[in-house]
Amino acid sequence: MNNSKIIKRLRPTHLIGVLTILGAGCAVVLSFLRVIDLTRAEEIIITLLCLIAADALIERLFVLQKIESKLDKEKSVLKGREDIITPDKMAKNAKSIYVLAISACSIGIPYVNFYENKLREGCNIKFILLSPSSKYLNAVDIQNLDKIQTKPHIDAALEALRPLAKRRNYRGKFEIRLSDVFFPFSIVGADLEKNTGKMTVEYHCYKVPLDSRPHIFLEKEKDQFWFNFYQNQFELAWADAKRI
Repeated sequence: MNNSKIIKRLRPTHLIGVLTILGAGCAVVLSFLRVIDLTRAEEIIITLLCLIAADALIERLFVLQKIESKLDKEKSVLKGREDIITPDKMAKNAKSIYVLAISACSIGIPYVNFYENKLREGCNIKFILLSPSSKYLNAVDIQNLDKIQTKPHIDAALEALRPLAKRRNYRGKFEIRLSDVFFPFSIVGADLEKNTGKMTVEYHCYKVPLDSRPHIFLEKEKDQFWFNFYQNQFELAWADAKRI
């Protein structure tokens, strides 16, 4: 911690500790210069007081730094689209990939080649998309800022992804299911069943452009409660979704 950071973290409550250190230090220096007369025992006591005050002050600054660091982390839990981790980076070394989305146009179609390469490596991939015949399609369209029609996007994603599901050598490894229910979030996850699992959860908001949607990044080891929550959400959605 540099001097400027230390000064910024000093508070009025630290004044006693700072004055104790300064006073004790001055007394020892003046005694050394023979300006004042202190016995050896007094010098030792003053030195000990100085050390105790310094230790207490350092501990307070350390605790304050941890609190501020934690608050800063909590403030940045929700992230913007510019910070999102793309599927090819998140699942680069994954053995399983999980996707829950409305149409998956942004996380499906652009990464078809990536998913196919992962399948060749033996990766298992599960996709859940909103059904093109869902009664919630109109509700999704109303939420869109630019009045974009959702169904054509779902159809386009299915056209791009379905060939992977139909290939004989990928059967059982690449599965697509359709949900009649509209979920207020999307999930892209890698190795959810492992301790090294991670996922991005993006929230669908009212009249908000795609690039402004907030999301959170979760790791199983660090964010166990919410990671397990959204993993369970995916599993429930998968169980209720229809095979194609």
